[in-house]
Amino acid sequence: MKRDDTLKVDADIMHGIQVADCLDKLVLIQNNIAERKNDIVERKKREQKEQKEKEQHRLSQERQEKKDIIFNLRTMPYDEYLYTEHWREFRKVALKNAKNKCQL
Repeated sequence: MKRDDTLKVDADIMHGIQVADCLDKLVLIQNNIAERKNDIVERKKREQKEQKEKEQHRLSQERQEKKDIIFNLRTMPYDEYLYTEHWREFRKVALKNAKNKCQL
C-alpha cells in the first residue's frame, strides 16, 4: 500500500470517528432536549395544579367569609343593623327599584 493510500485510509478512519462522535453528541443533545421538554411539561402541570388549589382555597375562604357576614347580620340587633353598609345598599337598591315611591 502506498503512503498516499495509507494517509487516505487514515483520513477516512478519522472522518468516520468524527462522524460517530458527532452522532453521539447529537443523540446526547436530542436526549437533553427531550428531558428539558419533559421538565417544562411537568413544571407547567405542577403550576396549573398549584394555581387550581390556590383558587379553590380562595373560593372556600370567600364562601366562609360570606357565611360569617350573613351570620353576623342575622344575629345583630335590628337597630344596629340599620347602621350597616349592608342595610344602606339594600335600601338604596329597593328605593331605586320602586322609583322612590312607597310600595305599601
